[in-house]
Amino acid sequence: MFIHVTDPVDNTRILLNASCVLMVRGTVHGGSAIYLSTSAAHHPDVLLARETPEEMQALLTGEAPARTMAETPVETARPAH
Repeated sequence: MFIHVTDPVDNTRILLNASCVLMVRGTVHGGSAIYLSTSAAHHPDVLLARETPEEMQALLTGEAPARTMAETPVETARPAH
């Protein structure tokens, strides 16, 4: 199962394989620190997300309502010249 999370710095949407999520903790500045199981056990990779731990729980358990296309931010790229 894949979920979308939001980068807290630039609001970029990130597609994340939910099976790689080891642990989710809240951060001091809001949002979550997502620990990923894809790295060494002594030094896990950490992904920061704008979603709160409660929102992450809802996403991971499938309880979150699906976003509509109108609610999903769209990234645009500048044409190469």
